Amino acid sequence: MELARIVYKTTQRFPSEERFGLTNQLRRAAVSIPSNIAEGKGRLTTGELIQFLGIARGSTLEVLTQLELALMLGFGDPPAIAEAEAIAFEVSKILNAALTTLRAKQVTKNNADPFTLSFSLFTLTYSYRSASIGSKFAAFHAG
Repeated sequence: MELARIVYKTTQRFPSEERFGLTNQLRRAAVSIPSNIAEGKGRLTTGELIQFLGIARGSTLEVLTQLELALMLGFGDPPAIAEAEAIAFEVSKILNAALTTLRAKQVTKNNADPFTLSFSLFTLTYSYRSASIGSKFAAFHAG
């Protein structure tokens, strides 16, 4: 939910004429990420959890694309956008890892406990500290 909070705060500085454009799109996509994780966690099967984590992953990539567009258009505060991008990048890595693990367990018929796995994902996603995110994002962009 940290990503959604930062996106809301960052988009407050976008031009007012973007209220129903990029601002709205970014906010909706950012809120969609934790919402889909929560909904997947509440479902009864691993397959449903995988489906909702996949939707959350898509929303994360949508946020990354829209943040990049905001930078290109000169909207918002570049350091705040960079922070949001770093968090979104970390969320996408966590979602990818969770999806890989769940799919592997599904293939081997080694029934994973969706609650435990998704709770771990939820905890990792939202307890991640901004200080370590910035350094990982910088290292990723440095190549």
